[in-house]
Amino acid sequence: PVLLVTASAPIDLAFQKVKERKLPGPISLRARADSVDLAVLEALSTSVQQVRGTLKADIRVEGTWDEPDLAGFAELFDAEMSVTGLNTRFTAMNARAELSGDSIVVQRFSMMGGNGTAEGEGTVRLAGLTNPILDLRLRAKDFRAIDQNDFLSLTASAALQLQGPLTAPVLTGGAVANRGALHFADLISKRVIDLDDPENAVFVDTTLIRRRKLGSDLRTRFVQALRIDDMRLVIGEDFWLRSSEADIKLTGDVQVNKTEKVYRVDGTMNAERGRYSVLNKDFNVTRGQVRFFGTPDLNAALDLEAQHVVRTLRNEELPIVAQVTGTLLNPKLALTSIVRPPISETDLVSYLLAGAPLSQTGQGGQSLVANAALSYALGAASNELTRALVSDLGMPIDLLQIRPVVTTGGGAAGNGATTALAFSAGKQLGNRTFVSLNAGFCPSSLSSFDYRNLGVGIEYRFSRQWKGQLVMEPALRFCGQTSLGSNLTSATLYQFGADFLWEKEF
Repeated sequence: PVLLVTASAPIDLAFQKVKERKLPGPISLRARADSVDLAVLEALSTSVQQVRGTLKADIRVEGTWDEPDLAGFAELFDAEMSVTGLNTRFTAMNARAELSGDSIVVQRFSMMGGNGTAEGEGTVRLAGLTNPILDLRLRAKDFRAIDQNDFLSLTASAALQLQGPLTAPVLTGGAVANRGALHFADLISKRVIDLDDPENAVFVDTTLIRRRKLGSDLRTRFVQALRIDDMRLVIGEDFWLRSSEADIKLTGDVQVNKTEKVYRVDGTMNAERGRYSVLNKDFNVTRGQVRFFGTPDLNAALDLEAQHVVRTLRNEELPIVAQVTGTLLNPKLALTSIVRPPISETDLVSYLLAGAPLSQTGQGGQSLVANAALSYALGAASNELTRALVSDLGMPIDLLQIRPVVTTGGGAAGNGATTALAFSAGKQLGNRTFVSLNAGFCPSSLSSFDYRNLGVGIEYRFSRQWKGQLVMEPALRFCGQTSLGSNLTSATLYQFGADFLWEKEF
């Protein structure tokens, strides 16, 4: 036996509509479980897998429908389970509840998600056997709540309260998104996220056990009845907006509300730094905002600005600015330049691809554009590789870029353009320091790697407004055969850069 239950209760079982099914009179219920293996849950729900742990309980209910009298206990030991909708595993689950009078007292509840913990306690008072009143509190620290690589990954700390009757519960409190990423390109591909769809509801109602066949109506009623009042979500020091084209670090905070089926998010997330890829060229994000206006589709307005410096065929530097506007569901991109007179967007694209305006590409333009096209194709493949390494395999870095670059040939090989690979990796150290490393080599010869092609950068944020940056990298990189037979040569000279920046938002 898994669970032994004996019960008697006065109920009108007439095969016709009656005013009240629950009749006056005494009720009696006894439920006993002695070290039951929780693996049985896998037979009741497709939402949990690899369930471990044991349940021990001795519950007695007497009295009447309106005035129940409870006694006994229920205890959970060393349970763990994988929740398929969240793509994460909860371990070290332990809990104990005592039943006394008209109340269920949750004396303790704890579990681990990733390397973080969540714990809680509270009471459930029965104002009638079928009318529970909730008063529960939950605290979490670095708790990995969800790890869906195509939607949202989130490790958070929180202090939450769930109060009110089960038919109209209210969730309040606040949370800090310590680490994670919102993958907005996948949101765009979905077009609309229906939070009432059972496949998506688990993303926002992470504390529920979904039951497709048993109790699904109860779950749906609870989700629809749940009200969220001004829950504040603070974006921590390691939360990113990501897609195959972007890695953007976010800060700020938002307010989350819900009434019936309608979710609302209000507030602004600031883009602190990152990169945005346009035509396989990495633009460094200089400023930006992601603003939520409380619309029911959870769409947000984008206002991002990123800059890329092109080295033209005349060996001049041309800064090109990418402005990303529109919304998460419908982003828009425009290219501009800070030089005067203004350069047309067509010529700016030509500068990105060939290093010259369209009218000046000349006979070598076709070769340069062909190399740029190859570079773009390789870049698309490298984006998927980057995503697999960082998101799917969980490499312990915050930024990884593998991109082809068109370089200048050298020596006996002439002055043609060929394609080399450039690698960049970055890691945030603490709350203020970000370190990056970059390197390059020619695909034609893996042995061409040379330590002189390494570059390093460091960024330190003194405060919200002040930050410093130091960069050291080779002054020139060549890819191609030289008179010495080497596939990759690098100038012995290094270039150094230092910036001290002050930012103010109005």
